[in-house]
Amino acid sequence: MKKLLFLMLAIVMGMACQPAFADPPSESEVDEIQLRAPLELERAVMEYMLAFEAYTAARKSKDKNVRSRLVKLMQGYRNAYARFLEMLREDKLYRPDKPKDPAGWYDKKHEKSKGYKRDWKKTDAKEFRAEVKEMVKNGATPEQIKVFIQSKLPSAPMSSDPGLYTTTTTSTTTTTSTPDPGDDDDDKDGDDDADGKDGDKGDDGWWPGKYLGFPKPD
Repeated sequence: MKKLLFLMLAIVMGMACQPAFADPPSESEVDEIQLRAPLELERAVMEYMLAFEAYTAARKSKDKNVRSRLVKLMQGYRNAYARFLEMLREDKLYRPDKPKDPAGWYDKKHEKSKGYKRDWKKTDAKEFRAEVKEMVKNGATPEQIKVFIQSKLPSAPMSSDPGLYTTTTTSTTTTTSTPDPGDDDDDKDGDDDADGKDGDKGDDGWWPGKYLGFPKPD
């Protein structure tokens, strides 16, 4: 279990700071990498992170009723982890014979394809984790916890593409510099779209532009 936790910690924290000990991929390895939609990866890690939180909370509980659900909660987080690991394998971001740095490898491919790295942000998801712990403490069933976790998975990317943002900003600036009196409302709408590019403030106010992190194992 500790090995799996270390791997997940390295994966997610690596999105914000590349580990110095990891070997960079070769050119041929970079070419093999598939750039999956970031939202898929973010949702997969978030699901695992919260499922693991539920299992940990139940494991620490002294309530017999809570601990009776330990096996199902363990299955939940293991299944979530397996799905995420399968994504990494399919995308050629996980290689057992290499130091674990999927985030760094993803950025290598992104930089080669687009000329720059993706803007990853991190958070430890304290609010969601606290809610999961409270649900476990109050006797929620594994099924109820699973439904809650699914409802909290992001519906829009929490990371951003600096290239898209620059293009939007440049376009907006150009329009503003040559105003058309009849298009004032359109210009204003364009500015709003640029400011809210991530879609983080829509359905889910928990995540104003932050990237997911990983809860530190106790």
